[in-house]
Amino acid sequence: MVLHHGDGRRQQLLSYVRPGGRADEQRLRQALVQLSAGVSFLHQQRHLHRDLKPANVMVGKDGRVVILDFGLVRELGDLGIEQSVAIAGSPAYMAPEQGDRDALGKGLTGTPLA
Repeated sequence: MVLHHGDGRRQQLLSYVRPGGRADEQRLRQALVQLSAGVSFLHQQRHLHRDLKPANVMVGKDGRVVILDFGLVRELGDLGIEQSVAIAGSPAYMAPEQGDRDALGKGLTGTPLA
């Protein structure tokens, strides 16, 4: 991972994709492609952000998406996510199943993930 030193001319994701209050579908699509690539890279490196929300995503003047706030990032252990990740994050952006410790690490069917 690299710490990006910006020039201070960035804006939050929601402001970028809704200039003037209206959604710009092209900007949204371009930002989400970059955001997905960034999150995918984190996961390939066996890291989990745990606090990904609009306020932690900035967009530069050139349209480059930057993920911020790595304070809750955890390395995924060999035991799997249910063993290596405690409940963390911003409650308004957390998946509902995080409130149910028994549901963590289970698939949509409710059976443990192998």
